[in-house]
Amino acid sequence: MGATNFFRTNYAQARKDVTNGLAIYPNNPWLTNLWELLNRQQQQQQQQQQQQQNKDQDKDKDQQQQDQQKQEQEKQDKQKQQEQQKQQEQQKKEEEQKKKEEEQKAADQQKKDGEDKQVQQGSPDQQKEDEDKNADQQGAKMLRMTPQQAMQLLDMLKSDEKNMPFRPILCTNKHQRVFKDW
Repeated sequence: MGATNFFRTNYAQARKDVTNGLAIYPNNPWLTNLWELLNRQQQQQQQQQQQQQNKDQDKDKDQQQQDQQKQEQEKQDKQKQQEQQKQQEQQKKEEEQKKKEEEQKAADQQKKDGEDKQVQQGSPDQQKEDEDKNADQQGAKMLRMTPQQAMQLLDMLKSDEKNMPFRPILCTNKHQRVFKDW
């Protein structure tokens, strides 16, 4: 039974059977050989377990190192993000400051323009003439196109055009013949 269990890889049961057999037949060569095989098998299993434990320990060390690297990388990423956020906030503040300065300049310019108009106000006819000149200048500015704009306008108009249907020119010197149907 010990040999059968050995070949079925039921080593614990094989060991029990061989120890019982050796107790009854201590000088049996088959049982002693089987006992030696079981001992070698047990030693091999122990070595494999130790190797497996060593591999597991190595894997654990590798995993710990990878975890540490990931943590360091995450810390660096967080620091970069914080720096980027600070830079963005700083840019926003600078932009807001520029806008305020521009608004202040525009307000100052309007005040100056208002003062200039009050000083320059003359007769109502003169104001109308100035307004007409300004309107003409603005109209002239609006009518000016760049060559690119002109090309785009012409291309748009081309696409709207329809082809003229073909009509053959009738010759007037020919008389229409009446075809007789008999």
